[in-house]
Amino acid sequence: MRPLQQTRFGGPDAPLAEQGNCLQACLASLFDLTLDEAFDCFQHTEGAWFLHFERWLADRNLACAIVPYDEKLTGWIQGYHLIVTMSPRLEGEHHMVVGHNGSVCFDPHPDAERDGPGQVKAFWLLTVRDPALQQKR
Repeated sequence: MRPLQQTRFGGPDAPLAEQGNCLQACLASLFDLTLDEAFDCFQHTEGAWFLHFERWLADRNLACAIVPYDEKLTGWIQGYHLIVTMSPRLEGEHHMVVGHNGSVCFDPHPDAERDGPGQVKAFWLLTVRDPALQQKR
């Protein structure tokens, strides 16, 4: 994992080109990509960005399992994953951070040290789609 900070910070009322790219920065960090190489949900403005995200993951033989936050799960979850939090900067909005073994390990926002990651809402676990394909790589 190579931490990479987000570069856009606008909320849902900002123009699409200015809305926060925390998910993109988290994916770039996890997969050691540039921001341009990582999935950006705001390139898919027709409202079905999550379907495009699933296709982007499928191209990497991955899928995303969304698990609502439960404190009991933090010891069960292993490896790197994504964590949805409530944004500490934009009231009522979500924020994405990188997790490791059930805990936040990297927040892509430059003010993360000052503000903290926010209240955890869900884990996005990136899982192998087809284990047989993994064996061949």
